[in-house]
Amino acid sequence: MAEVAATNPASRARSLRVVVAWFLVTRLIVLAVAQVGGANAIDRFKDAWAPGNKFLSTGTPPHPLLEPTVRWDAILYIGLAREGYTPPREGPVWDIAFFPAYPYAVSLLENVVGDTFIAAFILSHVEALLAALLILLLGRRHFSEELGLRAAMLFLCAPGAGFLSYPYTEAQFAMFTTLALLLSLENRPLSAGLAGALASATRSTGLVVTLVLLWSAWEHRRDVRVAFERLVGAALSTGGIVAYSLFCWQRHGDPLAWMHIQKWWNRHTSVLGPFKAFLAFDHDPDYYLVSITAIVVAVMALRRMPIWVSLANAFLILLPISTGTLASMIRFQSNNVPLLLSAAKLLEGKRFRIAVVACTALMMFETYLYAVGYAHN
Repeated sequence: MAEVAATNPASRARSLRVVVAWFLVTRLIVLAVAQVGGANAIDRFKDAWAPGNKFLSTGTPPHPLLEPTVRWDAILYIGLAREGYTPPREGPVWDIAFFPAYPYAVSLLENVVGDTFIAAFILSHVEALLAALLILLLGRRHFSEELGLRAAMLFLCAPGAGFLSYPYTEAQFAMFTTLALLLSLENRPLSAGLAGALASATRSTGLVVTLVLLWSAWEHRRDVRVAFERLVGAALSTGGIVAYSLFCWQRHGDPLAWMHIQKWWNRHTSVLGPFKAFLAFDHDPDYYLVSITAIVVAVMALRRMPIWVSLANAFLILLPISTGTLASMIRFQSNNVPLLLSAAKLLEGKRFRIAVVACTALMMFETYLYAVGYAHN
């Protein structure tokens, strides 16, 4: 366990104020840049909500202020929240690739606020703020106050942090995984397992919680009772992905339908996948920049962070690129909480300030491209 520096109430209060203020600033930046991008949207998205546009339209259009935040996968999440999963049919069923926790939560909130887009907007922002506060708490309790603050700030301005404001799973995934990691480190493996189940019902990479709990069980292998609790927690953490696989089996006759549909996006998991991803040269330089930076940070943190952080980093970096593509790596690594903790450990003082400026600038760039309609998602 990392050495934890003591903090006083005034320091904790200051960190809380900074995180909340930075949350408000970054969200305003994202929404403002999205408006600029939306005003320059490509033709495909200019008429995205026009009657008869069966590919993009999903019922009543969003408010003009929210329209630039609804692109690509967000449209499918909105559709899932409104109508549920598409029944079996000829050809690919695209929405089976998307796990149910986020659209189901949007659907529940829609019953309260009366609009799917507003529900998604509220949910994503509330979960983003909670995730940032949980990252601060995780850093405070198990590393240091300043490290937690730096990690939370990086989370809110990472290159893909614009997705925290969209109808995407990024904020929810970060919230549930951080909560699970926090509970695991505080010797509450069963509660961690339940939080992990929610993470694995949000995205398949929620299994990172399973990995951390299994490692914890190994660390406590000499104490049978403690190790057993962690193994039970690890089993519980798979609950989300197991339940969704059973649904896919019942609906489509294939428990791994959510994985097999990925072939339509040219994703094929293999040992050589990471090499293919980097050597394909089929993505813009920003994907390479973020992916290489993530690997460098993870490697540099090997001797400076606990083993569970390195294991989680390896899992959350290598699993996506093992499919042979760098697609989505910008947003995937922007809510890789162990990676953010690692970066916060490596960056202090002037280097951290430079990193915040650079990340914020890249976040604005990615937000603009997304709102225009380019496939930077």
